[in-house]
Amino acid sequence: MAEGMKKFTGLMFKKPDTNALLFEELGSIHSFFCPDFLAIWLDDENKIVDYKLITSGKPNIKPDKPFAKLLEVPLNEKYSEVTKFFLDQKRE
Repeated sequence: MAEGMKKFTGLMFKKPDTNALLFEELGSIHSFFCPDFLAIWLDDENKIVDYKLITSGKPNIKPDKPFAKLLEVPLNEKYSEVTKFFLDQKRE
């Protein structure tokens, strides 16, 4: 769970090989100063509500459905299988 400053900065200014971050109690996010990442929104039972590829420089990002948590997954080698799975789903 992201706490302290990570709760406010998320993936901003992070190196490409950084770890994924999980947030609770968030509203919308932005992607200023962030590398591209996969956003996965979850409900209070940890079921996926929505997911999107987030590119840098976007304001006010959130899903249309209610959510309880957000997982920010950087697009790096560590998470390549996860991101490939989700991004391939969007193509179908």
